[in-house]
Amino acid sequence: MVSKKQSAVKIRKKKWLTLIAPKLFNEQPLGETPTYENESVVGRHLIFNLMNLARDAKKQAINIRFKVKEVRGEKAFTELIGYELLPSSVRRLVRREKDKIEDSFIVLTKDEAKILVKPLLITRNKTVGSILSRLRKEAKIAYQQAAKRLVMQEFLSNVVSGALQKSVRDRISKIYPVRVSELKTLRVLGNPSVSEQKPLEQETQQVQAAPAEQIVNA
Repeated sequence: MVSKKQSAVKIRKKKWLTLIAPKLFNEQPLGETPTYENESVVGRHLIFNLMNLARDAKKQAINIRFKVKEVRGEKAFTELIGYELLPSSVRRLVRREKDKIEDSFIVLTKDEAKILVKPLLITRNKTVGSILSRLRKEAKIAYQQAAKRLVMQEFLSNVVSGALQKSVRDRISKIYPVRVSELKTLRVLGNPSVSEQKPLEQETQQVQAAPAEQIVNA
């Protein structure tokens, strides 16, 4: 009797899935995660430092957030859903005798993806409120215009490479010199074509003017 009951019990075996980065990062392996069921992995959020993803020490102040979108075989494929400037880096960037400008708004890309962006601007010197307002307004227009002419994959690629932030700085510095132009936060709110992101070194359009570090629940 006991042996029959034991044979009827199914023993769940833990397996390991390889986490795969989006095409934007050449589908490089990000590490492994254990699971009993593939479905339990889908939707999981992961955070990686951009320095490790891009093999560039200059990117260590930025974290990239991924979400597992599907599992095929022994691989868990991810999509990019966020870009974050580390709080410690923000504190280092802000200095005395400088002005900090922040904003938060949603842009719509050419392929109708909705993205929340939170720009961070720091002037070279202190200035008056009217100038700060003009800088904030012009930066918002610059990001909105860039989004309208780029599909999601191109917008993300330009943000990750820093090309978009640089183009915004060049544009608004005509109003008043800006020392820092960065995105404090980016969040993908809705994107119909995120799975088609292209590799970082194969960007189709430029804007003119590692091991897993953290896994969090969705």
